[in-house]
Amino acid sequence: MLGVHLGFGWFCNANKETGSPIFCKYIVDDGLKIIAPYYQLDMDTDSPELLLTRGCRCMVHSCTLRARKDPYPRPALARKQQYSFKADQLFSCLMDWALN
Repeated sequence: MLGVHLGFGWFCNANKETGSPIFCKYIVDDGLKIIAPYYQLDMDTDSPELLLTRGCRCMVHSCTLRARKDPYPRPALARKQQYSFKADQLFSCLMDWALN
């Protein structure tokens, strides 16, 4: 049934705050090219898959998930954060204590 939630393991493909889709993958169903309203991540296979559907008893479409290179690489810590972890600072003992 079109638009009916499938139950456990399936999620709505919409960001609750903005309403925009989480996965912008198009599926073709009944001659229409739409963004699937429901998705599920299938990690049980050799290569992880994204499963997409329009609802209960509708065709399930799958596509493999692939890692992409970050187009905007950035350091893990900001410059001020890196300074906090430098050795031989006055507050090094305090940082060690806080992290332990």
